[in-house]
Amino acid sequence: MIRLLAIVLCGLTAACTFNVRPGADSGASDEAAPDRDVMIDAELFYPERIALPGESKLLVAVDAVDAGGRKSLTRFSTALEGRQVPIPLQFSFEPKEGGGVLHELSAAVVAGDELLRLTGPVLVRASEGEAPIDRIRLHTPLDAGFGQAWECESARVLLGAVDTGVFLAVDDTLHALEPVAAASGARYRSIRQPALGIHEKGGELLLLRGDDEVSECRRLEALEPPISGRGNEPGWHVDISKESIELTSDYGQTVTQATRIGTGASGATTHFRGTGENGPILASFSRRTCRDSATGMPHPHAVRVQFEGGTLSGCGGEPLDLLVEHDWLVTQLGDAPVPDSGRDGEKIEITMRFDGEGRVGGRAACNRYSAEFELGGEGLSLGRAATTKMACTEPRMMLEGRFLALLSQVQRFDIGPDGALQLITPAGRITAVAQGR
Repeated sequence: MIRLLAIVLCGLTAACTFNVRPGADSGASDEAAPDRDVMIDAELFYPERIALPGESKLLVAVDAVDAGGRKSLTRFSTALEGRQVPIPLQFSFEPKEGGGVLHELSAAVVAGDELLRLTGPVLVRASEGEAPIDRIRLHTPLDAGFGQAWECESARVLLGAVDTGVFLAVDDTLHALEPVAAASGARYRSIRQPALGIHEKGGELLLLRGDDEVSECRRLEALEPPISGRGNEPGWHVDISKESIELTSDYGQTVTQATRIGTGASGATTHFRGTGENGPILASFSRRTCRDSATGMPHPHAVRVQFEGGTLSGCGGEPLDLLVEHDWLVTQLGDAPVPDSGRDGEKIEITMRFDGEGRVGGRAACNRYSAEFELGGEGLSLGRAATTKMACTEPRMMLEGRFLALLSQVQRFDIGPDGALQLITPAGRITAVAQGR
């Protein structure tokens, strides 16, 4: 159990700091956080019309991050006693002195064994004893990302600890866990669905679904530089290298440079931190499809940059990465699904593999094919496909003809909420799923 908690607690900024201070549940935040040098003045909110349970508790933490690591500056909890959003947040803390320091605020709302809401790390911009943050959004735990992300054979899961609870997110559902006896390692099960759980042993994780279904998992590591992001209105871009973060904003009029001081991950989001003469920068890259607000082009990462000048949101990574990440199996042509087998009983497959050199190829129900593709600022186009000359029975030849005709008309692509690839044409869509999933 100790080994597992060491893993999950350090995977979440909030989880590493949200420890209840004795006497902090009085409901008086000034008792939980006595006056310090910098005053936080903010408001916690979320737009959904969902009431918080009466027994909800707010957990708050402020950390300092520098080249030497992370240090907790203040942490407290307070009972909300039926209070609903917007929740005013006013307290003070003593900042860490010296240069090259970044200060972050994190918050969560829990009720009993339920984790209800989370913020991501919020950059604290302290000036002359005040840090007016304005509004801070409380996200659902799945939207915020928490703990560590793991890729299992059957699902991507999040595992983390907040306050005294351990939580598992799988199949778009959050589960509170409880420890159970194990011959070795640490084992937890869902409090409400005991057949679901996890088993950690020797640094490896197993996702348990009943007695017979076990999925091996691998940890989803933080993203590595070099990596970049960009956005519009006003135009900006951020470039992250192994040593630095450079933010160009206001359509190129302002350049902010910072030395990288640390990288961390919460869920599927990687946080790059830096400090410089123009203040701190916190750039967060989340592994989820982001569409450029001007062109609609999908990118592999959603990006949020917090700095002295405010907060910017946009997309990161290259659209090509979404195409080459997987080999694709076509499941639908227009409105018609691709059958599993032909009249001869043999399996039917239409596949696509994009490479980084501008070519796509695979099997087109009967013959093998290859074509050139071009990915531009606003779309995707493919050249005429060359194929082998083997003859096959129906419906293979009909499917092949339909696929190749649609392929030649592709104008753009997208990634659906389920991760499926959509090649979009005036005559219909080619839908494909990642092979092996």
